[in-house]
Amino acid sequence: MLHSNQIQYLHQHFRITAEPPNQTYSFQPVQELFNPETCVVYLNQIAEKFNTSSLMVTASQFSKRYSFLLVLPTLYAMSVYNKGLQINPENCYIQSFDQNDRWMPRLALADWQVTQPGKDRHVWRERLIKQLFDENLSKMWNVLHACTGLKKVILWENTVIYISWLYTEFLRQTEKNEQAQEDYQFLLHQANAELFGETFQPLQKFGSNDGFRKTCCLYYLTNSERKICKSCPRGRIRKARSMALSS
Repeated sequence: MLHSNQIQYLHQHFRITAEPPNQTYSFQPVQELFNPETCVVYLNQIAEKFNTSSLMVTASQFSKRYSFLLVLPTLYAMSVYNKGLQINPENCYIQSFDQNDRWMPRLALADWQVTQPGKDRHVWRERLIKQLFDENLSKMWNVLHACTGLKKVILWENTVIYISWLYTEFLRQTEKNEQAQEDYQFLLHQANAELFGETFQPLQKFGSNDGFRKTCCLYYLTNSERKICKSCPRGRIRKARSMALSS
């Protein structure tokens, strides 16, 4: 088990909770979302949280939250605590939660038992990464793509920006952990596409850029002002159009 202060840290920074799942609407079993019909119902339920009626837009915004809730605490626990969370889909529940008029869901785990590396940490790490991506996240992306038509490259770039932030900014500021940076290098350069359940390696595709995303997450369709993310590729287009009009 993790120590209580470690669980509290994960909750405070990554919104993963030890609150036991119950039968209320606010706890959505992740396993059930792999059923396309259930997934569509759920997306329709949360669409209003993003000020949209589009399932494609909802899927993209939901994917950013799901990536944050699932991937960051798992990788943090792996790299800092040397512990593996039980993030198999049947152990994961999405708890609906609103904060300051924003939908800020939490991830609840039913079982908080953890795994630890044996003699070979590399084998343990590969298994944990495969559980995280191939056996959970990739399945969610597959069903979101099937239900809404949203391209999986958008879903994966939504994920990679959080992974990059965790290792290049958050951990370097808080932990300065050599093991964490070695884990990041493994994810960037050595982990193969199979571990991610994909035909391409997401971090190699999106892990390095010049400050701009390659894909648009459709956030601009959730607000009347058509505001875009700072790294949105649409920013380049808008800038080019502005320069063309002023020249």
